[in-house]
Amino acid sequence: MAAGHLAAHPAVSRLRLSGIWETEPRESVGGGRFLNGAAAGGFSGTPLELLAVCREAERLAGAPTEKHGAARTLDVDLLCMEGVVRTAPPLVLPHPRLSSRRFVLLPLAEVWTGPVPGIGLTPAELLRSCPDDGGVVRVADPPPDGVLWPGDPG
Repeated sequence: MAAGHLAAHPAVSRLRLSGIWETEPRESVGGGRFLNGAAAGGFSGTPLELLAVCREAERLAGAPTEKHGAARTLDVDLLCMEGVVRTAPPLVLPHPRLSSRRFVLLPLAEVWTGPVPGIGLTPAELLRSCPDDGGVVRVADPPPDGVLWPGDPG
């Protein structure tokens, strides 16, 4: 649902999706196993406007937008944005824990091949020194370009 919301938004273009990766909850977050993925594409707006689109996708899916360690059915994080470094809340870019989370870097490496703005290394390079050695298991390959989920004709 979130990918469809992003793809349908008029300010989003060329959306690409990673495969799906499964992990145990981390950092005292409640709930069962998590499915993680990443998306990349163009956005013709500001970082805060994109954050609002992400929060809207969560609300439409019935997920809380304030998590604070709670179990969640959907969490759409903005990890990085081409040419943008932000250090002030409500949005810090790149995401402050991006480089220390294998479950973030694995899907991100499938859709973002350049250096992460503000870090200067690619997700693949960050994976080589990632301190997180937790089990992350691929459960679905990336869909073909232009396809959002299995069975979608594109």
